[in-house]
Parts: sequence; C-alpha cells; structure tokens
Amino acid sequence: MIPKRLASTIATGLWVAGALLIGNALHVSVVTGQVPLTAPAPVFYTIGGIALILISQNLDVHPSEYLDYLESGDEEEEAAEQEQSGAEFDEAASPLDEEAMANLEARERERERRESKDG
Repeated sequence: MIPKRLASTIATGLWVAGALLIGNALHVSVVTGQVPLTAPAPVFYTIGGIALILISQNLDVHPSEYLDYLESGDEEEEAAEQEQSGAEFDEAASPLDEEAMANLEARERERERRESKDG
C-alpha cells in the first residue's frame, strides 16, 4: 500500500492530466474549430479525462487524514527517546526570543490546565 501523501500527490497529478485532456478536446473542437466536437479524438480525450478525474477522486486523501496520522504518534515514546538521548532544551540555540518563549510557556500551561480540568 502506498503512503497517503504519495497517493494524494498522484491523485492531484491525475486530476490535472484529466483536466488537460478535456481542455485540449474543447480547444481543438470548440475554440479553433479544427474538428467537430463529436469527432473521435475529442470524444476519446474527454472520456480519458473523465476517467483520470474519477480515478484521482478514488485515490485522493483529504489532508486532515494524513496530518492526523502524522500527529497521532505516541508522545510518550518521543519523550522517552528524548530522555534516553539526554537531549535537553537549550535556550541559546532556540530561534525564539524571550517574549515568544514566554508566550509558548503560557500556552503550554493553559493546555495542561485544560487537560487536567477535562481529565
């Protein structure tokens, strides 16, 4: 089974290819008038474009599905790995200034307070 992000990327490519096929059929038959709309080439382009778009709809994954999957990793495992590696927070290496750090700490305290209140 292919990863969800890759499936979504492939679906986007197929959707664009289908739209281009349909657009080419309309351009050749309606805009330039080189062939009638019911000629075999525009009909096959349109059918092929519709088929690619339908395939892309079946492959497509809503971003929330793979973002939830990425965010659902065990936080406990990450904390254990961090403790084992001995990695600690280094304020000097942080890209955040003092105000941003204070804001981050306040949000973390608020989140912990809500979790303890709900749990």
